[in-house]
Amino acid sequence: MDKDIRKTASELLFGLGILCEIIVAPSGFMTGGYGEKYTIFLGMLCFALSLAFSMELKRDWKIFLPLFLFAGVCYYVQHSALILRITLILLAGRPMDRRKVMKLFFFGTALTILTGVGLSLAGIGNPMYVDDRFRHFEERRYCFGFLHPNSFMFFWVRLLLFGAWLYFESLPLWTWLPLSAFFLIPAWLAGSKIGLVLEIFTLLLILYLRLDKKKERRCFVLFTGGSVAMAGEFLLTASLFVVPWPVEYKWNLNTFWGIANELTTGRLRHAKRLLNESSFGLLGSRQFGNVSEIGFIDSLYREGLVFVLLYLVLLVYLWIRLKKEKDEAGMMFCLVFTLYALAESFLPYVNKNGVWLLFIAGLPAFIMPQPASPVSPEVLNENTAH
Repeated sequence: MDKDIRKTASELLFGLGILCEIIVAPSGFMTGGYGEKYTIFLGMLCFALSLAFSMELKRDWKIFLPLFLFAGVCYYVQHSALILRITLILLAGRPMDRRKVMKLFFFGTALTILTGVGLSLAGIGNPMYVDDRFRHFEERRYCFGFLHPNSFMFFWVRLLLFGAWLYFESLPLWTWLPLSAFFLIPAWLAGSKIGLVLEIFTLLLILYLRLDKKKERRCFVLFTGGSVAMAGEFLLTASLFVVPWPVEYKWNLNTFWGIANELTTGRLRHAKRLLNESSFGLLGSRQFGNVSEIGFIDSLYREGLVFVLLYLVLLVYLWIRLKKEKDEAGMMFCLVFTLYALAESFLPYVNKNGVWLLFIAGLPAFIMPQPASPVSPEVLNENTAH
């Protein structure tokens, strides 16, 4: 088959697969379940066909075979196709334009939020706000048509991050203040503490990157500060395994752990209780649902130790690569999504965890061979610039 026809077919099928992933992204956040199995299957089929058009079997099978064997074993053990979906998307995405994929997710996220608000205002969706006891006292929080304020906030932060990756360098500096008000007012009404902190952090980071004229210094500050922040997150999570807290431990604010638990709105205590009562395996287990709101702990139980270690290796590789490329937008994107994993369990979902999308057209050469239809130098330069 002609190479141009193969390339066009592969790109079209990949785009259809991405649209399927965008459609199912709000499942569990806005629609109340993960029942869109036919849409998920259709997306996986599109990615598989896209890969079939872009790969060279004689050259690629030695790399692809162990990856698909691992994904197949994980599917059998976990009774979940999440790792298989990751494998298909990243392999099929090798020759794709990362910026186009990011735009699809940006506009898809915006459409999801507008749909939630529209259905709520029409009286056929979830309510605009909920009155309930959140942590310490009764209060009203706005969820804007999502199931929970935290669910709305996750998509609201995503919208800011995708928009920042795409446009923060091209927008005039004077737009920063109205854009900040646009993003912070709904975040304040939602009352999601960690989400609000990350919104403020992202907006201040954008302001710094626009004001500091020295690119080398900007990249150094972002890389160094981001490394410290992510290392602190990993150490805090790892401490749950070594600090011998009993379940009934008094989490008072006079201790470091009490303060850390309060800042994570009780997530550390919940995760510690889980670790005291259950054990995790190398490849995960089908018996666990959403076991923790801390992303790495949740994946440890559902997807297993091997997946978490592989993810951390890829994350470190990506972080160093972004630094070498002086990709400030990519570093900001990667940093905030990683920090958000302290509050949301979205690590194995490509349609929720934007870190995976930074591997589109950018997988490490020691893991993946070059695609049959390589990306043009123009596309590579554009991706690196953003």
